[in-house]
Amino acid sequence: MPRGRRRHKDEAAEPEVMSAEGREETVRDLEDMYSGVRDRLWGMFELPDEFGKHLRASRREFLLAIRSLIDARIEAIEDADRQREAGRRGRVHIE
Repeated sequence: MPRGRRRHKDEAAEPEVMSAEGREETVRDLEDMYSGVRDRLWGMFELPDEFGKHLRASRREFLLAIRSLIDARIEAIEDADRQREAGRRGRVHIE
């Protein structure tokens, strides 16, 4: 799938599998992005203590959102494997 194009959840396609290193790099990139926004805000404003409290909570929610994406990708891979297995069981090879 071309980069930047989102696949509709009903589109039938085999899921792309990212390597463990690729997943780790992506998570690091997302956390760096999050930290960059945080650091930039701290440099621009005097931030109240309440801000830090909400920021910590939002970081947790952000990580939970990433977890949900990972879980969805795992489920898609497992579904594709189950469908592939079901297709193999249904075939009868006759010579």
